[in-house]
Amino acid sequence: MPQKPKYSLTAIEGLIGSVGKNIARIRKANGMTQAQLGKIIGISQRLVSHYEKERLQVNAELLTRFALALHVSSDEILGILRSIRTESQQDRKINKRIKAIEKLPQGHKRTLVSTIDAYLKVHQTNDKTSAF
Repeated sequence: MPQKPKYSLTAIEGLIGSVGKNIARIRKANGMTQAQLGKIIGISQRLVSHYEKERLQVNAELLTRFALALHVSSDEILGILRSIRTESQQDRKINKRIKAIEKLPQGHKRTLVSTIDAYLKVHQTNDKTSAF
């Protein structure tokens, strides 16, 4: 039977979230599923879930793998630094659409980009005229 520790550590003030919650938050901000993240780092979706729910503790190697897969520093996952990647729900939807657009055939991409450019040009013109 494991011995109880003689000393207990006090909580560190200023940490942002918990490791598991930070992994989940950053994963969602990147528009990834647990299965996609697991595939990148070489573990199952179920294990990703266990880490996010803190049923398992992340060791140093997995911390590194999560950080690389999520394109953040390990400090962000640990909660030492606030993620500058935190996105609104709307931003995530746009990023998912951009990823889908990247998979389109080249001709379809050109057509879509032309449509977006035309819309933005009209919108920018309207902004300039309404400002006066």
